[in-house]
Amino acid sequence: YDGTAVNVTGASSNESDNMDPTTHYTVTYYKNTGTIESPDWTPVADANNVKDAGQYKAVITGAGDYEGAKESVFTISKNTTPPTISVGTGVDGIVLDPSGTQAIGATALGSTEGFSYSVSPATGVVSVSADGTITADANGSGTATITITLAEDDNHVGNTKDITVYVKQSGIGGNMPDCFT
Repeated sequence: YDGTAVNVTGASSNESDNMDPTTHYTVTYYKNTGTIESPDWTPVADANNVKDAGQYKAVITGAGDYEGAKESVFTISKNTTPPTISVGTGVDGIVLDPSGTQAIGATALGSTEGFSYSVSPATGVVSVSADGTITADANGSGTATITITLAEDDNHVGNTKDITVYVKQSGIGGNMPDCFT
């Protein structure tokens, strides 16, 4: 899987190496919505949609002076390279004042959706909402780790990324940890 459509780009016959797709043949695509052992071939409405991971069948049917049909079954495999997770701050560390907030702004694969967030330690420094907004505890200070998780889907394996959050001590500028200087 790389996000681009996989389509028949040409056909030939015993009589011609340069068949014209507008007059000599048509191509119909099907996706297997069943199993490999018991396929259920469902028509794909648009050839541009032959791009997600899965098993497909292309049926080339002759037209005009050309008769017959040829089918080819192929598989688009899941991309096994973990997608890169980026954060909106551009760095893997965030500094907050007590009660401060910061949106993580996570992106991967051109999307801002599909992420979940967790924090360690679970209490006393920061919390993180389902939309990726970090909020420093009003009376807390210290360092926490936010883990951003992108779940596996049909086309990609999942991935995780950790970012460090440092919350300044209330009323004090505080010394910054080495990772933030």
